[in-house]
Amino acid sequence: MGAGQVNGVELSLSTPLAWVAALALLLSFGTSIWNIIGSSARNNGRRIDELGKRTDSHETRLASVEQTLRAMPGKDDLHQVTLALSDIRGDLKAMNAEMQATNKIMARLEHSVVRHDEHLSGGGTKR
Repeated sequence: MGAGQVNGVELSLSTPLAWVAALALLLSFGTSIWNIIGSSARNNGRRIDELGKRTDSHETRLASVEQTLRAMPGKDDLHQVTLALSDIRGDLKAMNAEMQATNKIMARLEHSVVRHDEHLSGGGTKR
């Protein structure tokens, strides 16, 4: 059935069929090679894109951390706070000493007032 005659010319399907089979085989082989070579390139491209996104994310986070660090007090600022706290501590000690002296005066005044009160109320008179 592979051969027939048309207008005295013998037609054979075996030659075109062989060419089609060879072309299909070459196309299949070429596709396989393309997939092997291209798959690593596509994977690398995808990985590069993912790394680019991660890098962008890290840049954003780093910028945020840098902004936070810029807003924080520095070494000199903390030194100023330490000096101010030292001054406040000295002021509080002085105030404490003054308050103790005032408390002693108040205790003496209270004692004197109580003695006057007892004397005026008649509890302290001796005749």
